[in-house]
Order: sequence, then C-alpha cells, then structure tokens
Amino acid sequence: MPKYLKRGIAFVLICGLLIACAPATKDASIPLGPQLPNKSTFSVPVVVQVDTSATYTAKEYKTPAKLAIATYHIPLDTSLQEYTYKKCQQYGIPQHYELVLAMMWRESNFTVDGISATNDYGIMQINKCNHKWLQEALGVTDFLNAKQNIEAGVYMISTYLLRYDAQRALMAYNYGENSARQKWRNGIYSSSYSRDIISKRKLIEEDKYANN
Repeated sequence: MPKYLKRGIAFVLICGLLIACAPATKDASIPLGPQLPNKSTFSVPVVVQVDTSATYTAKEYKTPAKLAIATYHIPLDTSLQEYTYKKCQQYGIPQHYELVLAMMWRESNFTVDGISATNDYGIMQINKCNHKWLQEALGVTDFLNAKQNIEAGVYMISTYLLRYDAQRALMAYNYGENSARQKWRNGIYSSSYSRDIISKRKLIEEDKYANN
C-alpha cells in the first residue's frame, strides 16, 4: 500500500476518534429536564399593612336596616300592630296582615277585654267553644290577654286562609267551617260579615279608619 494512502487512512481514523471522545454540547432549542426561571423573573411578595386604629364614619359602614312593618292610625297600640304582623308571618299569612286588623275592627272595634253576650272573648272575639282546643294547640291561658287573643285569632284564620279565598275563609271563621261549607254547597260564597271586613281592609290600607 502506498505510503500516502496509509497516512490518509490514519488521519481519518484519528479524526473519528477525536469526534467520538469530544463532550456533547446542549441544543438551546431542546429542553433538557426541568428548567428553572431566570432569577430576574422571580416576584417579590408584597406585605400590606392594615391600619387597625382607623375609625369609620356612618357613611362608610351602615348596619342593615330593620324591616319596616306598616302601622296605621287605628285604636290599637303600635306594638300590638307589630305583634300582629309577626304572628301573621309566623303562621304563613303576612299578606293578610291588614285583613286581620280589619277583623279586629269588625269583631270588637279593637276592644281588648270585651266579652259578648254569645261568649266571644277579646279583641278577635274567640268564641268559648274554641277555647279548649286553642289552649291545647297554643298554650293560651287568658283569652282577654291581647297578645294571646291575637295569636289565637291569627292562628284560626290562617288555617282557613291557607285553604280558601279571603271571603270563604272569613265565612268559616264567622259561622264555623261546617256551617260555611253548607252555604258554599248552596252557592253562597260571601256574607255581609266577609264583605264588610274586605271593605274595612281597604280603608285600613288607605289609613282611613279615622274617617269612619
């Protein structure tokens, strides 16, 4: 083999050996394992100080307003009007609050301790025949006590208003449910009693009790 050819082969072998032994270089375009962000990209946490000594005026903070309950110029103490509304709310008939006030007007003209010749007691004229079951249901002990009488009356009318329209509910309260049903079977769905209370409710809603 010629000498120059041997030298050429030796040169090629040496170059190949050098390439094989050289350390590999990173390709910047190919990520190798998890990468840490550059130090300049780290954010510094900000600590906010709250001034606990600061005071706030009424304009900056207001407590929730108390729910307003409508009261009227009728001969019934405002506290009892509010109590009546709360009992209507308790027994599921807050929309009939003014109707209950109209019942008091019709039944007793807001007289708290009246007893009729037919044994109807108090501001809502609860008949004595209803006393026992109302005592058991509500714990009423004195039907001439304004609050106890109001609760009894509201409870009674609520049992009808939750099932019937206002006219028939009032008839059931006035006649008793069985007698009222008999009238309904005969096609009578209102009475002078129920119509008068509906009229009085409108006057109360317009705050015109004093005009009557």
